[in-house]
Amino acid sequence: MKQFVINNFNLSSKHVLFRNAQDKDKIIDDGQDLRHLWEEVLSNRNSLTVFQIIVDAEKQFYVDFELVKHFHSHKTFFGHTFHVNSIDYSTFNHGRLLCSGSADKTVRIWDIETTKEIHVFNGHLNEVYCVKFLPYFYHVQRRAVICSSSADKTIRFWDISNKKEFQVFDGHTARVCGIEFSPFHNGRYLCSVSADKTIGLWDIETSKILYVFNGHTNWIWCVAFSPLQSNNTNSKKKNGIGVIGGNGYTICSGSYDNTIRMWDIETTKELLVFKGHNGA
Repeated sequence: MKQFVINNFNLSSKHVLFRNAQDKDKIIDDGQDLRHLWEEVLSNRNSLTVFQIIVDAEKQFYVDFELVKHFHSHKTFFGHTFHVNSIDYSTFNHGRLLCSGSADKTVRIWDIETTKEIHVFNGHLNEVYCVKFLPYFYHVQRRAVICSSSADKTIRFWDISNKKEFQVFDGHTARVCGIEFSPFHNGRYLCSVSADKTIGLWDIETSKILYVFNGHTNWIWCVAFSPLQSNNTNSKKKNGIGVIGGNGYTICSGSYDNTIRMWDIETTKELLVFKGHNGA
């Protein structure tokens, strides 16, 4: 909120002097500048909210107002035939590519500069919930890949150059709501969360599932890796997962059971449960 002082207010001449109440910078000198203020509000569809008008003992008007600028769409991408659930920017090609996943069962890739649809990937049998550009194959093979998860219980990998699906993970028994890549080893490890109440940790290089985390009592909707390592260096017990280089990193998951849970990647132990939300 900004507070301004109005001096020399004269309705007949429409001359108004706006001064900033804090630093005394002159904002508007006369009616012409006042019209410019209103033109900015009206022409750009912004909103000017006046909170209060105060007249002090010296007959100065104090006006508390807020000018809110409304942003308009710069570009629009058309192509999907149902609602879009997820989008992601490419980490290669200078970020010029955008991918999207939709309830129309498709994954699409777009040129951001031209807004043109480059390709439509078909293969999912149900709604696509999450899409992400995969960093691992690009770092290792300079191969541009999109990863997607779906209500058809699968995670699929799409080669952008060949425009083909080349890999499917099908370990979940219900819809796969979200996916995320590890911040270590160039994103070699993938976490997936599902309506089957589990979190899957996958090795993209071998296509094997390393571990299934259990603990949530309802759908798991989202997942994230901690971006930084903690001071936890306990690697005494791995529960068969082996050392994958994630020591000190954690996984965080959000669920319809109203909780957020934190897991140690190497020990697979549940570290913390955050309770407080009273809804999904």
